[in-house]
Amino acid sequence: MAEGGEGEDEIQFLRTDDTVVLQSVATIQKEHRKFCLGAEGLGNRVCYLEPTSEAKYVPPDLCVCNFVLEQSLSVRALQEMLANTGQNTEGAGHGGGHRTLLYGHAILLRHSFSGMYLTCLKTSRSLTDKLSFDVGLQEDLTGEACWWTIHPASKQRSEGEKVRIGDDLILVSVSTERYLHLSISNGNIQVDASFMQTLWNVQPTCSSGNMAVGYLVGGHVIRLCHGHDESLTIPGADKSEEEQRIVNYEAGKGASRARSLWRLEPLRISWSSSHIRWGQAFRLRHLSTGHYLALTEDRGLVLQDREKSDTTATAFCFRSSKEKGDVGPKRDIDGMGVPEIKYGDSVCFVMHMATGLWLSYLAPDAKSSRLGPLKRRACLHSEGHMDDGLILQRCQDEESGAARIIRNTTFLFTNFIKALDSTAEGVSMVVAGYVEEVLQTLNDLIEYFKQPDSELEHERKQCLLRSLIKRQDLFKDEGMLALLSKCIDRMNLYNSAAHFGEMAGEEAGAAWKDILNLLYELLASLIRGNRNNCTQFSRNLDWLISKLERPESSSGILEVLHCILVESPEALNIIQRGHIKSIISLLYKHGRNHKILDVLCSLCVCNGVAVRANQNLICDNLLPKRDLLLQTRLVNDVQSMRPNIFLGMAEGSAQYKKWYFELVIDQVDHFVNGESTHLRVGWANTKGYAPYPGGGEGWGGNGAGDDLYSYSFDGLHLWSGRIPRAVASINQHLLNSDDVVSCCLDLGAPSMVRFLLGGRHGDFKFLPPAGYSPCYEALLPKEKMHVEPVKEYKRDHDAVRHLLGTTQFLSQASFIPTPVDTSQIVLPPHLDNVRDKLAENIHELWGMNKIELGWTYGKVNPLLIITFSTQTHPGTLLALGCHVAQVNVHAEDDLKKIKLPKDYMMSNGYKPAPLDLTDVKLTAGQEVLVDKLAENAHNVWAKDRIKQGWTYGIQQDLKSRRNPRLVPYALLDERTKKSNRDSLREAIRTMVGYGYDIDPPDQETVHVVDDQSIETIRFFRVEQTYALKTGKWYFEFEALSGGDMRVGWARPGCRPDVELGTDDQAFVFDGYKGRRMHAGSRYFGRPWKKGDVVGCMINMEDKSIIFTLNGELLITSKGSELCFTDFETEDGFIPVCSLGMSQVGLMNLGKDASTFKYYTMCGLQEGFEPFAVNMNRQITMWFSKRLPTFVNVPPEHMHIEVTRIDGTVDSPPCLKVTHKTFGTQNSNNEMVYCRLSMPVEFYSADMLLDESLKLSKSNLFCCVSPWQYYHSVRVFAGQDPASVWVGWVTPDYHYHCKNFSLSKTRTVTITLGDERGRVHERQATCFIKI
Repeated sequence: MAEGGEGEDEIQFLRTDDTVVLQSVATIQKEHRKFCLGAEGLGNRVCYLEPTSEAKYVPPDLCVCNFVLEQSLSVRALQEMLANTGQNTEGAGHGGGHRTLLYGHAILLRHSFSGMYLTCLKTSRSLTDKLSFDVGLQEDLTGEACWWTIHPASKQRSEGEKVRIGDDLILVSVSTERYLHLSISNGNIQVDASFMQTLWNVQPTCSSGNMAVGYLVGGHVIRLCHGHDESLTIPGADKSEEEQRIVNYEAGKGASRARSLWRLEPLRISWSSSHIRWGQAFRLRHLSTGHYLALTEDRGLVLQDREKSDTTATAFCFRSSKEKGDVGPKRDIDGMGVPEIKYGDSVCFVMHMATGLWLSYLAPDAKSSRLGPLKRRACLHSEGHMDDGLILQRCQDEESGAARIIRNTTFLFTNFIKALDSTAEGVSMVVAGYVEEVLQTLNDLIEYFKQPDSELEHERKQCLLRSLIKRQDLFKDEGMLALLSKCIDRMNLYNSAAHFGEMAGEEAGAAWKDILNLLYELLASLIRGNRNNCTQFSRNLDWLISKLERPESSSGILEVLHCILVESPEALNIIQRGHIKSIISLLYKHGRNHKILDVLCSLCVCNGVAVRANQNLICDNLLPKRDLLLQTRLVNDVQSMRPNIFLGMAEGSAQYKKWYFELVIDQVDHFVNGESTHLRVGWANTKGYAPYPGGGEGWGGNGAGDDLYSYSFDGLHLWSGRIPRAVASINQHLLNSDDVVSCCLDLGAPSMVRFLLGGRHGDFKFLPPAGYSPCYEALLPKEKMHVEPVKEYKRDHDAVRHLLGTTQFLSQASFIPTPVDTSQIVLPPHLDNVRDKLAENIHELWGMNKIELGWTYGKVNPLLIITFSTQTHPGTLLALGCHVAQVNVHAEDDLKKIKLPKDYMMSNGYKPAPLDLTDVKLTAGQEVLVDKLAENAHNVWAKDRIKQGWTYGIQQDLKSRRNPRLVPYALLDERTKKSNRDSLREAIRTMVGYGYDIDPPDQETVHVVDDQSIETIRFFRVEQTYALKTGKWYFEFEALSGGDMRVGWARPGCRPDVELGTDDQAFVFDGYKGRRMHAGSRYFGRPWKKGDVVGCMINMEDKSIIFTLNGELLITSKGSELCFTDFETEDGFIPVCSLGMSQVGLMNLGKDASTFKYYTMCGLQEGFEPFAVNMNRQITMWFSKRLPTFVNVPPEHMHIEVTRIDGTVDSPPCLKVTHKTFGTQNSNNEMVYCRLSMPVEFYSADMLLDESLKLSKSNLFCCVSPWQYYHSVRVFAGQDPASVWVGWVTPDYHYHCKNFSLSKTRTVTITLGDERGRVHERQATCFIKI
């Protein structure tokens, strides 16, 4: 606690992080009684009042009465915080350290036991005050409901003053503006939020700031350890209730279970969680039973009921020794006190306060010592034994919380079972009082045993799993599995909800099915992921299968059965033929229930090994007359080709907007196999279009039009998103030989793409429409047009396969000139003075050059006059970071002008006179600066031209405003570059001649290798089935390009989205940087050059990896030839490599050992074998790719909630998809794409009809009914149906875009013409996303 200050040393104040109890006094039947505010949390959120007036005779349960003052804020600060965090204050800080509470502030009270927050609920159970609300606990900090303002009850205190301990307070709910009130109705007393006031006294029990670590504190849950392995405990759950009142010293497993836990409860309430001192009185409460350790006259030392636990019988204290002169009883003091008793160190003797007897033990008899673990009866004795000293061991908070939950749950379910028994005997309406609490408890327990999220980090997840398994074991040891089974049996005595409702009441009948299913779900939660619990419960398999006959609870039973089969392989030995048939029969009752299929799948595989007997049995009983198998379709190997021409448009770019090309089809053969030949033409986006060979999700052989990034035409259909849209025309046909397809692209109009079909072979059979340019004109300077694969990952030459890295598209469309910004540059006076002189000399030089080339003054070129060039503005130098200083003020006096002959005189009398700068030489840094100035001058010119409407063209066209020089500076021809450099070089020389020193920015070139994006790196690895686990192996890798590549060995689990060597899966050599990489990098060997060969060797026997470069061993910085050592070999290793942008490599695995270049020098002599030795065919290689795909919606998704509704005999299963942010302040306009993960196969009705006709010819009667599939989407009232799109897609329709909107779509127009170019039909058929 905090002291008030120099003048208030004796006055203590309440501060945040203190633990307190809220006390109040009520007058009941003219008698003043004290109460503490309490709550359980689990199973019951509503607060209640714990009586404390008779604490001397009936100990109060203070464990659930403690609240932590978590935060204190002014009301204004609270309102601002809620406004900034969107009504969610979770994670808001405390504001720094311990803060003293002030009257008028809002406080946050966190329940110490459950971790929930005291809140004003929205329900009301009061029968007398209809305007009141219940007070209870809330799990999160949403809104204002869990905040309370604190006000003084006395006029001697004022708002803003510090809150003193012992003051009477008034608590007001911020959300409802009601008082925390203690109400009395019909003799019952309860707490609610009302418009009537109640005075509360906040008493501190603990101050966290003054708590000593490792010392005994009141309220702690402890184990009383005796000797090496004994602990004070009671008999197990298999004993009777009377036998469980006996207290023993027990060794073995009993010392680690919940029945060995005791809560130490001091006799006082105020500061009940302070440090325990020698001689301080307390009670010992057994945690899992709730009884108190007491001395009775007839039975000695036993566990006593709470109602009989007065201080005379139950008060004990700790002494440091049994000496009579030891410390006597301590008086109560305020504050935490001085820590005296230390866990694991202090030896404590337990003394009964009233009698002075010592806690000791009786010697065990010979018979009991032979029957099991050693148990010695605990007793109280006047002298005891010399070794009666106990060592205290503190229990973890989670274990103590679990023990209390076990006690409450056992008590609740035991009473619920008794109520069910009474109902069966004809005593109705007893169960109704337990229904609500049982439902809440079951839901809370299922959440309590919830598996950790699979997306968590490994260490965090493993920690939570260990904690979960420990809780499950505690519940199993205390008999919770048997108790749940007993409860299920009682519920199954009733045939239906109506039957149960008739006996127990309407409310109980409505909850019968929910309770039954929740009991099974809790049972599944108690054994899920815990093999020991699953194995133990698998003995009840017959009992579990017998319950499957009840359709209302089969869903929960299947959860339990699935857990047993997955976690306990022993259960497969118990499964019988009849069990499997019972499970299959559920398909008749429930339709296509996913849980049934999950259970059947778990029966087919055990620890990764197929269980053939079960598989055959399931197939024989399941497949006949059912179409449940998912079928796949082979995908043709589609090759996508494109020319090296890239079109695009960006703000400020020089790209033209309308383009045209034609595809001439020389030859095409249709229906080589069962499907028509894949031949399409169109447009694709370079960023998203990524066709790959192969099949399966994420791999499908996508051609043009098979995704949302390409649009194509095959003569019959327009393709986009793998959806064909038929072309309505009388002349429609598949593309044939000699056809010509004309394609138009307009980047600036709603009509984006047009396809024109017709004609015979010829060059531009159909001329481009008006305003369209041939695509050839977009070809970059110096480029030769060629056709190449869109995505190329390998190149085969003479049976040698080169591996290729990713490629970079060089497009003129990306050129947006960005000259240096000089608008903010202010020229100093000495530079402002030289600006005109600089421009004058540049013009003189230009005029001299023009006259030498034969130019004269006249109307053709009237520019032979003095002008000013912005390209040589001194401000450009400053913007580039140059330091310009005038070092010679009188340098102009030494300058001379070049005297030119008379033939340089123009008709207007002008004769150039440039400065003579032959003695001015530029430094190397200034020459580099000239190149930068030349590039900037080009950007200035290009930006000005683009503003005037000029675009890039392969040839100069003044009418259309096309210019071939509107390209990046690096792509300009050398003549233009030299002209720019010469002009800017003279400008720099002129300034130097005028006495200026130009110091360029730091030009030191440091070889810095930028880390490439994972998107630009391609990985190659060998098929996982070739993983090595023994032996010594060798392969070679040739760096054909010598760039950024890595090679080495990796575990089969290496991921394609993680760079090689950055995790613990790969052990590689980076020859570009000269480093070895595994979960980090170290310098190693030397960098490679183009054509170098790396030898990769792995020795699985001594766990080492060696690399060679051109036959020479690479050495570590410590002089060792072993690059990696002492690694785990359990999963095996495979060769792996990665290639950066535009890199080429050759991986030789040694199928033919004679093709190795350095194997005989390093490898053969050491006993290493080629990786592909004795293999008759090439090893399968896998390569990485990254495409946007659909992913499963996680259960805890922030915005999307998917609820599964199981099917019945009459109705199919359903999925309810809810967008949680719809209609709220957090809502967004993004389109959400959802699809089912299970594809269905469609059959053509015509095909089935043909088959039926064939059968009828053989005198067989056959009734063919083709399978029909359908799905429906319901749009709820109040929602805009225009925002919902529904339909069918193929399984490999996996591209999606988050920014899809109708305002960004373009209409696809199909135009059909004849050989003469006349248009017959134009029709808009669909929308396409761009």
